[in-house]
Amino acid sequence: MKTQKTKEKFIELRAECLSFDQIAKKINVSKPTLIKWNKELRDQIEEIQHIRYDEIISKFKAAKEKRIERLSNELDKAWKAYDNKDYKNLSKRELLLMILRLEKRLTEETAGMKENIETEIEQKPRPKRIQITREIIGDDGKIIEEKSS
Repeated sequence: MKTQKTKEKFIELRAECLSFDQIAKKINVSKPTLIKWNKELRDQIEEIQHIRYDEIISKFKAAKEKRIERLSNELDKAWKAYDNKDYKNLSKRELLLMILRLEKRLTEETAGMKENIETEIEQKPRPKRIQITREIIGDDGKIIEEKSS
């Protein structure tokens, strides 16, 4: 019988989407055993995959927010320079082109945000509803089924 530590290592490796052959070589367990464990431990594997997916999404969101903030700050600076006619080494035309490029990039960065959030919400697992059926004996002696979820 394999140790719990070996099973935990299997769960980690399987959550990383390694094949049974790759895992078998790493933890020295037969492929049929791994297939059996995969069926038994599917929920735990999926839970770790969801956690890793959420971590990746969080990192992506944080990086995207930083890019949006930087672009927004640069755009503000460009507009201030334009308003103050503080062009330094830029012509008015070059400054306007820079503003347009920054606005375009900012629009591109924020364009999919609403759709991404809606998609993420749709992909989250929904809690399972359990339907409970009770049999109740009515006044007339007949059995009535009452269902609730």
